[in-house]
Amino acid sequence: MDFYSDDYPGHPLEKFLAVYERLTKYVKREIHDLAQSLATGGCVTEGSSPTPPN
Repeated sequence: MDFYSDDYPGHPLEKFLAVYERLTKYVKREIHDLAQSLATGGCVTEGSSPTPPN
């Protein structure tokens, strides 16, 4: 689902972009963690966080 700043005319563009940037950073971190876990053969379940290899 796509969200656009035009869909929220009562919110300033700066606030919309700040939320978008935080969400983007969060998603990138989650993808990175998942990729690391899969590369080390780990299993990731809903709500868990991957453990770094020793």
